[in-house]
Amino acid sequence: FAACKKYTVEQGDTGNLIKWVQKRLGVTADCIAGPATMNAIYAFQRKNKLGVGYLGGDDWKYLIR
Repeated sequence: FAACKKYTVEQGDTGNLIKWVQKRLGVTADCIAGPATMNAIYAFQRKNKLGVGYLGGDDWKYLIR
C-alpha cells in the first residue's frame, strides 16, 4: 500500500499502472485512462464509500486487496 499511495490515476493518464488498474476493475486494459476507465473508478469509489474523483491515496487499500 505504501508504494501505491504516492500514485494517482486521472483522466488521460497512460502506462502500465493504468493497465493494472483496468484489469483490477474489469474494463478493457488499453493503458489509457479514458471515460470507461474513469467511470469504473467512480463506480468502485462509490461502492466502497470513498471520495469520487481521481484514484489515489486510501483508494489503493481497497483496490489492492
